[in-house]
Amino acid sequence: MSNGDSAQPRGISPASSGPAGSHFEAQVGASYLLAMLTAGEPRGLPGMAIDRIELQRASEGRPLDDVIVHTHDVSGTAAVLEIQVKREVAFSPGDEVFRDVVQQIARAARRQDFWTTR
Repeated sequence: MSNGDSAQPRGISPASSGPAGSHFEAQVGASYLLAMLTAGEPRGLPGMAIDRIELQRASEGRPLDDVIVHTHDVSGTAAVLEIQVKREVAFSPGDEVFRDVVQQIARAARRQDFWTTR
């Protein structure tokens, strides 16, 4: 939702996420799936094992919804990595894509469990 309204977000098919967006999302998701299948560590969560991977979960309250990686460590402590996949972004306040992603990060940080879970 790039217009900044507070309406409940709806899931969006990766196929409609823009030119080459679905292909790049699939590549990112596939890299985590490969790590899961080979019992490798997920990029961004060292020391963790992947339990499952989800795609496009905005309708379930995941603002960063493109790829969601559910993991656990050796003691069983769970962690979740939410990824918003973008092919190109200019890290500047004037870039609309950057602004949208920062807003999504802010919404994710407001989740009730954000600061109490890994």
